[in-house]
Amino acid sequence: MQALLFSIFIGMMAVLQGGLNRQISGKYGLSTAFLINSLVFLVIAATYWFLSASARTGNESFKMEWWYIFPGIFGAMLVFGIPWAIPQIGALKVFLCLVGGQMIMSLLWDSFIEKRPPDMQTLVGTAFTISGLAIANWQKV
Repeated sequence: MQALLFSIFIGMMAVLQGGLNRQISGKYGLSTAFLINSLVFLVIAATYWFLSASARTGNESFKMEWWYIFPGIFGAMLVFGIPWAIPQIGALKVFLCLVGGQMIMSLLWDSFIEKRPPDMQTLVGTAFTISGLAIANWQKV
């Protein structure tokens, strides 16, 4: 239950982050909003890393893999993309599309990476949600 509530909270924070970044970028540019985000994230990440140094386990020394850069790239895409899209289509449509994309990728991730294929209830729920996304974004011709 805690993970569900925390996930809802994170979703709410994503909207606030995108909206606030939009406000900053409207006044100072998207690059400034991105820089501020990056600096805050760096301070939080470094603090967490130093505080958790005693909790790290294992005797292996760190070895950088080529694919370790992708989470940072994806995070940067979110920080750039959300404030860019909000003034064009509105926060609700941006986040409906974001959630739709997350649902599709989550199904793929669970199926192929976690080896947890979805059951029928999950597939039907996903289909209903994606259908709602399509209805909400339908444009009159």
